[in-house]
Amino acid sequence: MKHPKPENLSDQAWAAIKKSIQILTEYFPNIGLFINWVNDKEDTQHYQLLTGNTLAVEHQISKCSNDDFDMIDWDDDDDEDQ
Repeated sequence: MKHPKPENLSDQAWAAIKKSIQILTEYFPNIGLFINWVNDKEDTQHYQLLTGNTLAVEHQISKCSNDDFDMIDWDDDDDEDQ
C-alpha cells in the first residue's frame, strides 16, 4: 500500500518511517500506526498509516475508541513468570 509522504516531514524521517513499516508488516500484516512528533516550531504533528486489510484495522480502531477492545497488558513488572 502506498502512503504519501507528509509535507511537513523530512526525507530522512520519512525513510525511517517507511523502514519501520517494512519491518513491522513482516510480523503484523494488518497494522495501524499513529505517529506523533513535535516539529521545529514546537507544533504537534500527526500521521496515521493503515496497512494490510484497512477495513479490519479501521474496525479494530473503532472498537478501541469505543472502549470495546481488550487491550493487551504489556506490564513488564509482572513477577508471575519468575
